[in-house]
Amino acid sequence: LKLTSEPTIIHLSDVFLLAEPLDSAEWTNEQYEAYHNEKKYEKIETLDIAKTQQLEQIISASKGISNDSKTDESWFFRLVSKIINNLQISLTNVHFRYEHVVVEQIY
Repeated sequence: LKLTSEPTIIHLSDVFLLAEPLDSAEWTNEQYEAYHNEKKYEKIETLDIAKTQQLEQIISASKGISNDSKTDESWFFRLVSKIINNLQISLTNVHFRYEHVVVEQIY
């Protein structure tokens, strides 16, 4: 098997997916706000890491530092990218069901 030159085919068959809306009564306002604040902090952390990496690259480039580990990482990422580009997914018999129960509430 040649992962970088031949397609890798993944066959998925007889997949059953069930989705339903999240009951808003299960979440308090505090939980809802905490969830969204956590997501915001994750985005900020991701951006911070990306900016730090960019700054490190600029500094190392200005100093003329060549790093062999960066070359190894680059080779690894090219290999993974090549494998993903050759990946083929075949789906058959996929069943998706969405359930939403509407209950009238009388006040």
